[in-house]
Amino acid sequence: MRTDYCKKTARAGCALALVCACAMHGSAAEDTPKTGTQPSRGVLVFSGSRIPTLLMTNKGTLLAFRSPNDNHPGHFCVRRSEDNGKTWGKMIQISPNSQQRVKFGEPGVVIDRETGTIWAFFNRGTKKQNSPATALLFTYSEDDGLTWKKPMSAVHDRERFGDGEEYTKAIAWQGKGIQLSSGRLLVPCMRIDKGRSTACFYSDDHGKTWRVSEIVPPWIGQEVCLLERSDGTVYMNARRVGGRRGPVTRLVSYSRDGGTTWSQPKGEKQLRGAECHAGLIRLTDARKHDRNRWLFSLPSGSPQKRYDLRIFLSYDEGKTWKWEDSKILIKGSAAYSDMVLLPNMSIGILYETNKPKWHSMYFTTFTLDWLTDGKDRIEAKE
Repeated sequence: MRTDYCKKTARAGCALALVCACAMHGSAAEDTPKTGTQPSRGVLVFSGSRIPTLLMTNKGTLLAFRSPNDNHPGHFCVRRSEDNGKTWGKMIQISPNSQQRVKFGEPGVVIDRETGTIWAFFNRGTKKQNSPATALLFTYSEDDGLTWKKPMSAVHDRERFGDGEEYTKAIAWQGKGIQLSSGRLLVPCMRIDKGRSTACFYSDDHGKTWRVSEIVPPWIGQEVCLLERSDGTVYMNARRVGGRRGPVTRLVSYSRDGGTTWSQPKGEKQLRGAECHAGLIRLTDARKHDRNRWLFSLPSGSPQKRYDLRIFLSYDEGKTWKWEDSKILIKGSAAYSDMVLLPNMSIGILYETNKPKWHSMYFTTFTLDWLTDGKDRIEAKE
């Protein structure tokens, strides 16, 4: 285990600085909602797809990733937008061609803000169809998501993954990764040798080598959201599955060593909503703006049914989420979602819905001004 991962180096804050730099050179979206105006349903990005994931590249390009429908054959793909989500380019296939009808999906993706490289881990087939030794594939793009290296097996790449032994016991699992202030890349995964427990892939050398973290202790969570707090603590928020069903649908765990080990998880009672994949982003950092702001997206209709996509707001880096600070973004059908910060400091969100038919994914935008009815405005520190 590294002992110096959390020391502030010359790279400290690289991810935030580059995101903010990206935010400065983009143009404002014409359809940014005003105070009191309900955002529209947005633009249809994918049909017959699931598992939305959004990234903003260093060059200001939006990348929207998708997987096939549950247990259906199909490919892991991406579409690009160079105008903040108003229009989207053609579908780019990331997963390899196969003579067998298998599913490629359940991805974990992350961008290295220092190099611009975008990494993607994904699975071949479902957990029931394939042995773990052949399920985990990885690839990366060095040209803003336009082209991707031929997908490779993590197990067979000894130079990058060592002897591959631990990767016969880990699979990707529907979660967007982050880059820590130390430079470490951190991507959620699942270790199937520990009772299908949540863990993370991590790299301290820009993806030249990868390792697998320890598992989150006795755990019934999956579909993970990650963020780093200003003190270096890594915050993990996950969908609760299995066990005793009830109103608590979220679990939270923490890491104080860069995601190598994790705390005993606790139920998160403030984020009331469906048992579902969620979105989580940092909107502002108190070191650069007037205060910390985190945003969380989750269907809030009921624990069992996915509708009324709600946006939650936290001013203390996820310690408290007040219901009165939340607001419904999409009324009616809405399921999985993911968010990204746009160049004009508005927020883009890619979400699943059954309108006009199930497994459609739409992209729309909203602002802090809309979320708070004009009561909160972002101010930069001088």
